[in-house]
Amino acid sequence: GEQAQAQQQQLGMEFALQQREWQNYQRQQYLDQLRLWRDFQSTHPTPMETFLRQQSHQRALAEAQASKLEAARPAAAPATVTAQAPPPVLREEEEERAWTRVKETVAAL
Repeated sequence: GEQAQAQQQQLGMEFALQQREWQNYQRQQYLDQLRLWRDFQSTHPTPMETFLRQQSHQRALAEAQASKLEAARPAAAPATVTAQAPPPVLREEEEERAWTRVKETVAAL
């Protein structure tokens, strides 16, 4: 009886040990897979990541272009500003027309 019990305990301990080894093995496999996947991801961006990177790159280029233009502008600025501003009378007429359009739209409702 005692010998059988001791044998049972021995088997139980061996089983527990094997189980732990198996779990460690599985865990290591998982970590290896994860590392491989991360390595892959770092060198193969997703289409969305690529798109967002292109977007921010284009935005940066556009901003650089705009600041270049801004830097080149001061000498010519006064002339272009006066040329662009409409005479005040025209602006008043525009506002009047806009108001008329708003009133007509409201009336149509």
